[in-house]
Amino acid sequence: EKTANSFYGLIGNGETVALVNPRGSVDWLCAPRADAPFVFGRLIDAPSGFCDVTPYGYSRRWRQRYEQGTAILESAALDRAGNPALTVTDWMPRGKRELRRVLTPAAAGLECSVRILPTFDYRRAAHTWERDSFSVNGTAFVRFQAHMPQNSLCAIVPEDALRNTDEFPGPRACGPGLRLRLKLNRPAEIIFVYSDACAPHLPDTDTAAALDAERAYWASWLGRTQCSGPMARVMERSLITMKLLTYEPTGANLAAATTSIPQHPGSGSNWDYRLCWLRDGAYTASAWAHAGFADEARATLDFLFSRAAPEGKPWQPVYRIDGGADCSESVLAHLAGFHGDGPVRTGNLAFSQKQHDLEGEALSALWDYFEHTGDRDFLAHHWRGVERAADYAAAHWREPDNGIWELRGVLGHFTHSKVMCWCALDRAVRMARELGRDDRAHDWAAAAQAVRADALKHGWNRRMKSFTMAYGVPLCDSALLAAPLCGFVDPAGEHATQFIARVERELTYEDLVARNLFETAPFLLVTCWLAQAHLAAGRAARARAIADRVAALATDLGMFCEHAMSAGDQPKPRPDVFLKGALDLASAHESLAGARDMLRLFRDFYKHRSTFKEKTKTPRLTPAQRAQFRGNFPQLYSHEELVKTIALLEMAERGK
Repeated sequence: EKTANSFYGLIGNGETVALVNPRGSVDWLCAPRADAPFVFGRLIDAPSGFCDVTPYGYSRRWRQRYEQGTAILESAALDRAGNPALTVTDWMPRGKRELRRVLTPAAAGLECSVRILPTFDYRRAAHTWERDSFSVNGTAFVRFQAHMPQNSLCAIVPEDALRNTDEFPGPRACGPGLRLRLKLNRPAEIIFVYSDACAPHLPDTDTAAALDAERAYWASWLGRTQCSGPMARVMERSLITMKLLTYEPTGANLAAATTSIPQHPGSGSNWDYRLCWLRDGAYTASAWAHAGFADEARATLDFLFSRAAPEGKPWQPVYRIDGGADCSESVLAHLAGFHGDGPVRTGNLAFSQKQHDLEGEALSALWDYFEHTGDRDFLAHHWRGVERAADYAAAHWREPDNGIWELRGVLGHFTHSKVMCWCALDRAVRMARELGRDDRAHDWAAAAQAVRADALKHGWNRRMKSFTMAYGVPLCDSALLAAPLCGFVDPAGEHATQFIARVERELTYEDLVARNLFETAPFLLVTCWLAQAHLAAGRAARARAIADRVAALATDLGMFCEHAMSAGDQPKPRPDVFLKGALDLASAHESLAGARDMLRLFRDFYKHRSTFKEKTKTPRLTPAQRAQFRGNFPQLYSHEELVKTIALLEMAERGK
């Protein structure tokens, strides 16, 4: 039953997540937190840990689905007639360090094998197994515990289903795996309990009650959604995914559940996304507010503003999900990589970059929250952070930065960053007036006018009739769709109309938008921005068509990777588009100094690009494997921006 768009199912508990492949194997679990070393890591390293289930005689065809409106995942092994012979139901109870797997046979007497191989500390530490027994309300259980001094994983199995056990060899320097042979006369649950201590807690063994509690949680939580239109199911799954990617203890949002899955085999762009990007958090807070989830929006904004530094630049681009600032990057050279495509990285050096759009992203999200809730007290609570951000933008907007695309080693006057500096000042003016701080509003309004005038003078190319990626770089960049969306230019005005037309003509293929002519992979974030820009200009039908196109690219379980398609499947720009872009780069400069700046930027980009490609390993891949290279999964901003787009479409429909 595996389709071309099958990938993994996601489950989680507010602290970490797990990924289950289409054949019911848990191939990814970092514990106890989502950014901790993996316990099950086969997703990005074939020898690493997993938990798979093999029903004897029924292992060839599987089908996977979610229980509607929940994060409860069902993987079914099918018989020859296509009916479930064994169903594996996976979920992680909210607030508990558990992963629960219920094995339900279609007929009594079905036998199956369950293999459990934990690999601790990124496959660098050995474990041993211990076995004991206990009873709860007259039901006997067997507990298998793989432990180390600082970590442990317990597997709890009902004794009446267990026929025999044996160990099988694990990877070098690791402990063995455990093979359980089960005979299922009725549903049997395997409960995994993980801990950073040697003595994990004893879980509730009432399976039915635990499942009912999980269903009740999601039913209550989703009851707040305001979407009832044709895309309600799409929005529902994206909202659940956003919730699963939230680290509840702090309110931080994971950019993705995984690390080191690139979009192109051998590209070297194997980044760790198990971190919280300030920008992604701001987008997510705005999406929560638009969707009617005020509590989640507040929690995200509280986290972001709690990170604001008392001096210097308020925010760095990336934080650990516990709020820590040190996201130092390292390479785990002993791990093979996704389908053998290394290297595997932890941490992300983007945390050390200078990105001037961040202040605008944070203040825009805070204003969005206020517009949807009217919560003036929340604005007042974060007023000091607003002042810090606006004062920094007013003082530093003239300086170069690394830009939204986080170009390593490249500093330039990126037009998107200038636009978002204006946005920071504009939103600060609005909040100051709302709170009766007209003295501050006057100063920031003057600074905003100066930023806008400069960005229109140097970031708008009259010959191209387009915003440019950076001052002096006549390259169309879809990130500038933020200009009409944040109000920097009138969404229906001349600048926006001409720029959107340029994006449609040069960067849009089959309703999917690329970042620029050098990064032609369809990118869902800016594709949703294009839909929102059309909607803001009153073109609702065009916006709906683009949103429908995005929704159609979800996996069969309704989730999105970082990129819409693998490199081999994506539409290619027409040759005349490349030719026009090349002519613009060669001739559309408005000064000799601008041409020199562009050459310097390109030199720095390719110089630093070669450094992160040094340790790449390009494996031999089947076409099916190549099709899975779509970046880290599931990608937060793809879901949150689609949620925001659907919410805006619903609001427009209700406005009619």
